[in-house]
Amino acid sequence: MKKLYFTILFFLSTVFLFADFSQEQKAFVSSSIQDKVSILKKQIAILEKDLPLLDMALDFCLTNAAILSDSTHLHDLLFVSLYALPQDNLEPYDSALKKLFFLYNKEEIRVEILNLLTKIAISEAFFTENLYNFLFEEIEKDYSRRSNKSIFASLQYLSSIQDLAFFNKIYPLLSKNIDFELKKNIEEVLALSIENYKSDLLERISTTTAQEKKLILSILGRNPHLNLFFKAEVTENLLRATIISIGDNTGAERESLLKEFYEVQMESVRIIKEAKWTRAASLVAGYFPIAVEQYTAFFMSKDELLEVMDSLTLLATSETGRALSDYLAVLNKKTEKTGLFDEEIMLHLISALAQLGEKTAFDNLLYVILHEGYPDSIISASKEALAKLNW
Repeated sequence: MKKLYFTILFFLSTVFLFADFSQEQKAFVSSSIQDKVSILKKQIAILEKDLPLLDMALDFCLTNAAILSDSTHLHDLLFVSLYALPQDNLEPYDSALKKLFFLYNKEEIRVEILNLLTKIAISEAFFTENLYNFLFEEIEKDYSRRSNKSIFASLQYLSSIQDLAFFNKIYPLLSKNIDFELKKNIEEVLALSIENYKSDLLERISTTTAQEKKLILSILGRNPHLNLFFKAEVTENLLRATIISIGDNTGAERESLLKEFYEVQMESVRIIKEAKWTRAASLVAGYFPIAVEQYTAFFMSKDELLEVMDSLTLLATSETGRALSDYLAVLNKKTEKTGLFDEEIMLHLISALAQLGEKTAFDNLLYVILHEGYPDSIISASKEALAKLNW
């Protein structure tokens, strides 16, 4: 009697259990993979989303990946499932998506999964470490076998979770022998999150080569919305590091360093000027004699030298004024010795001193007025500058 009772109870519970499933869900369980795709598409078209059926489809893709991972029909089912996931409620699918990523090696599937995970942006140590390994292995592949789309999607996800190791793991990739498109993608992703890694960035500046310093500037240039003061602080450190590297070197070694760092130094000065970053005024003043050397060695154009003068004028401190006054003294000695001068540079320099009202320039301006070798245009400009000095 008891046995009959339990048999009836089991039968009824089974009936009630299956009664909870819709006809579509029952059909989905018993159908072929192709039919599963059709059933899912039909339900999505009617209801826009059918979460229970979606869950069943994803579970089927997870369960059968090891056996049927190369099946195009299974790929179709997974694609339909991924595209149908509710964009406003993706978090419950985070775990399943992370499992699916490593079960399927089709590029389009992996890219779509990473795009979804980027929207969720939940960090999980095991997945993150394995994704770094996948990324590095992909980058090491020959260009013809590499999936740049998967690489870029991986970079976007790793950036979205703000992984603490992101900058120090990704930045060194730029020094590898990679194609232009991949290099551009890495720079763009780094540029979007670079402000989160300021301490890592500044630490690297002191030890990087000239080429790596150029890479840092390139990264900064990839994000037009980057905070200007952040850029100024970074370029201040770049300028300081290059000045220290040049140091007291002489001869061929110094000339090589002047040439090597010229582009980085010039761009750093431009950004400091744009931001009106007065904190770096003394640094730019200290760089000015180096800029003069670079101009004399033909590494820098005249327009660029005038640009550095303008930066000193805009930053407007006693140190920038003295740097310009000292240069006028140097030019006066050169004129006295050789009789040669560049009128455009002289007029630009004297105008800058007039704008600053730099009183330490008094003797140097007076020398210009009294020297018989200068033309009226330079003498007149010097007289006007003298009248504007701050006393």
